[in-house]
Amino acid sequence: METPLLKVSRPVSACARCRNAKIRCDGKLPACSACERAGKKTECSSANDHFAKGKERSYVASLESRIEKLEKQLAAAQAQRGVYQFTHRRPLSLDASVSRGSEAQEVDDLVSDFGYLSINATASGYRGFGKEMSFARLVLSIACVEPLPAPSETLVLPDRNFTVMLLQECMRNVFAYYPILSDTALFGSLEACYQHRGRFGSPLDRWNVHMAIAIAYLCRSSTKNDRNYLDAVTHVSKALEEQDFVLHPGDIASVQAALLLVLYSVLDPTHFSCWYLVSVVCRLLIDIGGHQEYFPTIATGKRRPAELEMRRRLFYSTYSLDRLVSFSLVRAFSFSDESISIDPPTLHPDLASTQTDEHLLQYPLVPGDASLVVVLFRRAQSICYHRLFYSNRRSLYEPWQTRSHDLEELKEEFWRLSSSVSDADKQLLQSELYYMSILLIQPMSHMSVACSYGLSLLFEYSLGYARSVWVLHRKREQSILCTSLELSRAMRVATVLLEVITGNSSLVFDGLSPQPPAVPPSATLPTLSKKPSWEATEEATEALTQLDQVIESLGRRYGYPKLYSQFKADLSYALLSLQSKRGRS
Repeated sequence: METPLLKVSRPVSACARCRNAKIRCDGKLPACSACERAGKKTECSSANDHFAKGKERSYVASLESRIEKLEKQLAAAQAQRGVYQFTHRRPLSLDASVSRGSEAQEVDDLVSDFGYLSINATASGYRGFGKEMSFARLVLSIACVEPLPAPSETLVLPDRNFTVMLLQECMRNVFAYYPILSDTALFGSLEACYQHRGRFGSPLDRWNVHMAIAIAYLCRSSTKNDRNYLDAVTHVSKALEEQDFVLHPGDIASVQAALLLVLYSVLDPTHFSCWYLVSVVCRLLIDIGGHQEYFPTIATGKRRPAELEMRRRLFYSTYSLDRLVSFSLVRAFSFSDESISIDPPTLHPDLASTQTDEHLLQYPLVPGDASLVVVLFRRAQSICYHRLFYSNRRSLYEPWQTRSHDLEELKEEFWRLSSSVSDADKQLLQSELYYMSILLIQPMSHMSVACSYGLSLLFEYSLGYARSVWVLHRKREQSILCTSLELSRAMRVATVLLEVITGNSSLVFDGLSPQPPAVPPSATLPTLSKKPSWEATEEATEALTQLDQVIESLGRRYGYPKLYSQFKADLSYALLSLQSKRGRS
């Protein structure tokens, strides 16, 4: 299509030919009528930038030039759009003294881009990859259990005051144990999403707000598919619209975004596998050096301590979640304790000095810091777990050579930590102490415990776990402590207790004193409490009832496990046996 002729109502000046001939010039573009009739169309000065010396072209032609420049800029921006999410990074305020940090950041970006290119080069030949693959889509395709519903186009954020209340609940009940985001960052994202109708909110702001709202809704949910659960699914679907912009390697903000998804997954196992997600997050964090004390991308200056402290909290939140998933599912760690060389978060000036990793358990406690308490206790559990599964085969199949030391070490750490925590946190530590003790005595469900002393300890620890998790489950406002992983733990402990009661009733109910196993002279065996038959029967009945209530409630919320029907049949048989035993005593 030819460019339409532009005619101005009044020319700025006559062209050179009309001016020399002293004839009227109509100023038509690109050439005036007189020059066009004379065959001098290309020589007409109105087609040039100036009609006359010192005078610009017409106003319309000036606008035409500006539009052409803008169209070129827009075309260049659209050509860059396909790779924007993989090359965009938030600017860092680096000075000359941290040039090495800037160089390291550029290397991280380059490695991330090469990884993306390799995914795009190979993904097209695999089943299920029908369109261009990104890092975020690759991760979610692996971790997704059931697809989420399509995000609603009409979804808007709730009322501002209600959203503030939800985020405060999330900060108080979730981020108190896993401080992934600071309150400044979270409420800064809230302001960006609500001011000017969210016009200036970034993809990361929208991700943070929608994910935090979804987690808060799940903490309020009591049954699967209730109103709170459906609202949570709606908001996480909306957040995943920003997945390609917030989930990518080589960025600390991407680790925070992925950790929010991990927290959501432990509360919604229907749609996501937390084990896959936490493994990916650990890899992302280790690739940028998050497990080491020195972070080259942090600028020196006044903000360095705050930046370093936030990264410490971010790493230990990842560490705590990884250990929680591994203990509950009895699977391997994403990284070993030996690879860690970073101090725990500090809240007190006395803790600011650099400490080595072996001194981690000797850090003084700050009252009220639940996240640090949980990290320290899971660190102690991790040492025992690693010694059990990764040292040698003898540790696994001849437990009492090293197991007595582990049980005593965990108990001492529990008493040290529980002196400065709330009742709910104490119940959390106690339930984890009993669960890990059961796991140390019987690492695999198919392994039989031939030692009568070990069976008696399993009975006592199962009773203690049932009491702790039942009390913990009743505190509805802290439901992050009773996730879908707790359902797996409760089922495991209930199965162990049923096996002990039905297969060794004479040992636990007749008041017999089992023979202690042979241990090294330096080892100290846990003490068994002697109980009369009627008391043991009452406690076993109460523990089975409590575990049944916890499993029933968590099953309504997260979905019942596969062996639930068999468990209910075994439970009914055991309760009838205990009832008849109680009648005879």
